[in-house]
This record gives sequence, C-alpha cells and structure tokens, in this order.
Amino acid sequence: MRRACPVHACGNRDRLVASRSKAVGKTKKKWGATMPRYLIHASYTTEGVQGLLSDGGSARVAAATAAGETLGGSIEAFYFAFGSDDAIVVADLPSNEAAAALSLAVSASGAVNARVTVLLTPEEIDTAAATVRDSVSYSPPGT
Repeated sequence: MRRACPVHACGNRDRLVASRSKAVGKTKKKWGATMPRYLIHASYTTEGVQGLLSDGGSARVAAATAAGETLGGSIEAFYFAFGSDDAIVVADLPSNEAAAALSLAVSASGAVNARVTVLLTPEEIDTAAATVRDSVSYSPPGT
C-alpha cells in the first residue's frame, strides 16, 4: 500500500522518488567528496506572495534551480508549506560559502526571508562522535 505524500512542486511522487534515487550518485564534487546538503527555510514577504500569485509555484522552483546551478549545486527538493515557512528547499551546494551566497541573494531580493540549516549525514555524526570520544575534553558550566 502506497502512503500518501505531500505534493512535490517539481512533479508527482514517482518522479520525486526516481529523481532522489538518481541523485544519490550525482552529488559528487570533482575530487569525489560528497557535496554538502542544506535545508533552506523560506518565508515570503507580501511582495513575494504577490509574485508567487502572479507567476505561480513552478516559476519559483525554476528560479531556485537556476540559482543553485549558478553556484555549482542543485536543488534536491522544493516544497511549499503552511506555517512559519512558506517553502522548504533541500539543496546540494559545493560549500558553506555557496550556501551563504544563495541565502544572501535570496534575502537581498526583499521578497523572501531565508534561513539555512546545514544537514549532516549519519556518517558525519559518527565521525563527530568518535572525535568526542577520542579527543574532546569539555567541562560544563559550574563544574
């Protein structure tokens, strides 16, 4: 039984699953390291909502895709949402600097307020945990 999923702005569920499956091996930099992944939270200003109503959601996906590609990255997923975030974007970008540049460009438009969260893989957390176990010494406040 297939579980219902939210509408994906780039297409239907089957296309989303297919694109995720294909993208897994295609998020590599030239030297073979995995490209960092970022979660972008976007909230439209009144001006941004007016543009969204005028041009539609597909135009926003196309604009985000083009912006990501100019920085050497790609958009893994783009969803519109209810609540404090109007859109949620998962992007593969080559560096923190590229993610900051994208956030600055989007926010400078005045139509969108953007926040970026760096996403870590389970393996990256395993490495961080091993580092803590092996070499990090920390004393909490008051001890």
